[in-house]
Amino acid sequence: MPLISERFDASLIMMGRRFNWEYIDIFDKRKNQRGSKKHLSEAWYKKFLSPEINFGDLLLYEAMNSSWYRQPEVQEEDFWEEVSVTLHLYFPDLKTG
Repeated sequence: MPLISERFDASLIMMGRRFNWEYIDIFDKRKNQRGSKKHLSEAWYKKFLSPEINFGDLLLYEAMNSSWYRQPEVQEEDFWEEVSVTLHLYFPDLKTG
């Protein structure tokens, strides 16, 4: 099962559904997530993931990113609503996006 850092919260919800975790299990994982996120510019991503710089990582990232959306949990009708509601209820001050 691929985990993508840009969708860490959704990945935890997906794992919770797949492994029948309780919400407390999910929140413990999220609480242990590394500190502050640093948002990198689009230009940085283009440069870092360019074939000239890092072709192997680019292929791996694209494969994992595309396979993430094919996971059965992500296809379920209520998945994104559960992610949104869960984050809002348990992390009301969290800024997403």
